Amino acid sequence: MNVDVPGGLWLAALAATAVVTIIACTAALSSPRRSVARTVIAVLLAWLAIDVALGAVGTFAASPTTWVPFIALGIAVPIVAGVALLTRPGAVQRFVDTIPLHRLIGVQVYRAAGVIFLIAWAAGRMPGVF
Repeated sequence: MNVDVPGGLWLAALAATAVVTIIACTAALSSPRRSVARTVIAVLLAWLAIDVALGAVGTFAASPTTWVPFIALGIAVPIVAGVALLTRPGAVQRFVDTIPLHRLIGVQVYRAAGVIFLIAWAAGRMPGVF
């Protein structure tokens, strides 16, 4: 845990991650393709665990000596893999097509909250550490 960030903020981040994960899993399990849903959920939870572990050991931390921050790979690799899986006909594409659209959109609601916090930070109403 980073000592520069208040403990309550870590707790809020963990709670938000848990809520988004639960919503995403619920959306996936609402698909009639439950066997594929279980596989997708297992892969996403493994990805989350790896991400948390890498973050905990400081892999994504920025430093003046780092030419390319590893956080860029943590963002780019999943996007490229997701686009590759979704543009290729197969089980993943068929599975995503069966998830109700309102559930796919609902998983993204946390981004609206993030934008509100960024606006508050830009207006000087929220500390930068948050």
